[in-house]
This record gives sequence, structure tokens and C-alpha cells, in this order.
Amino acid sequence: MHTILNINNTYKKFADELLKDGYSEEKISLMLSRVHLSVLSEEENLYSVKDIEEMIDSCRACYGKNLVSEVLKPVHGRGKPAPVDIFFVGLMPGDTEAETGKVFSGPNSLVFVQGAKEAGIGGDDCPTYLHNLVCCQPLKKIKKEQIRNCSLFLAELLYLLSPNIVVTLGSEALSYMMGKKCKLQDYEGEVQLIGKYIVVPLKHPSAIHRIPDEKMRKSEIVKYKSELQGIKAMNYRIKKLRDSKQMPF
Repeated sequence: MHTILNINNTYKKFADELLKDGYSEEKISLMLSRVHLSVLSEEENLYSVKDIEEMIDSCRACYGKNLVSEVLKPVHGRGKPAPVDIFFVGLMPGDTEAETGKVFSGPNSLVFVQGAKEAGIGGDDCPTYLHNLVCCQPLKKIKKEQIRNCSLFLAELLYLLSPNIVVTLGSEALSYMMGKKCKLQDYEGEVQLIGKYIVVPLKHPSAIHRIPDEKMRKSEIVKYKSELQGIKAMNYRIKKLRDSKQMPF
């Protein structure tokens, strides 16, 4: 099992918050050991997806630090509560998401939602999970501490749901998966193998939504939908390889 040096010191405040909320030391220790895409030995899961979603709902690790809005509640992900084919990682809740508590529900996400539906992503033959890099709407810019706190939940969900493909939407989500600061244009649409995860970086749909020129925006929407269709086809090929036990991981 891979661990991070001084993880107890790094995440002590967060662990203390979980202890106050009634979570056992065993569960907290296991969760912290999975941070940053740790590869685990075969062991019984102590969590379900519902457990993680409830932990997100009750998390207050960023409160009192001028990091996030304390009026609006955290927004957890949504999707299949079992192994999924594709896991999408966005950035943060927008105004609509923060108000409704439903991830990827605002106008900035419309391009993505329509494209995924047209590609057949999210149905019974291609189950998905949608989640943001951070679960609370930041007051200003997202800070490293907020990403650090939320990464605990993201790492655990990735482990539990074991997706065939992880699609990062935007440079921040890509940087998290890569473990370093990345420019999206250097990786966009190119398949990356990160640990045991097959990662495909795409634009965040909000970047397309904000394009002022209508002709250019329509062109980018067509390209975006085509990329999502390509991801669906890639998932089908991966599933066939895994069914035939030809995948090395």
C-alpha cells in the first residue's frame, strides 16, 4: 500500500473533524491512506458510496477559514452507487448546483449533459458518476487547502467505483489526477495512464459556454460531442478487453 509521508500531520485537523462527527479511527485511517490515488491491497471496503456522500454533506472542514460559502451546503456527486464505466471530474459547484445541491445541473453544464446523453453515456450499458474536485462553492478562487480536504472524498470514490475511464473536465481536475500543475492544451483529448486509471482530459463545459463568438462556440460544441462519443466507444473496447482478461490492470 502506498502512503504519504506525514499524512497524519497534514490531515490532522480534517481527521479531528471526522472524529467529532462520530467516524471511527479505523475508517478515518483507511480513508486517509487512499489519498492521491493510492493503490490498495485486496481488503474489505469499509465505506459505501452513500457513506461518502453523507460525509460530504456533513463536512465543515473549510468553514471558518474564509474559503467557502457557509450559507450553501456542500454538493456531493451523483450517479450509479456501484462500479461505473466512466467517472467525470469537474471543478466546483456553480450557482445553480450550490442552490439545488445537484451536481452538473447549471447552464454551464448544458453542453456536457446534452453531449453525454446523445453519446449514450449514463445509461444502463454505460453507468457513470459525476463529481467535482471541490464540493463547496469557494468565496473567491479555489485554494489548495480546499482541494486537499475534498480530495479525500474524491480518492475514496474513485477507489470504490473503479471506473474504466476517468474524464477530467478542465485543467484543475487534470492537475489533481496528474499530481502536478498542468496546462489542458498540452493534454486535451490524449489518453493518459495514471496509476491504475485511464484518464482522458477534456475542456470544462463552462469554457465552451463562455465563448462569445456563436460560430466558434457551435464548432466547439460539435467537437465536444464527438469527443464524448469517442470516450463511449473507448469504454466499450476496454470492457471487452477486461471481460476477456486481456487488460493488465
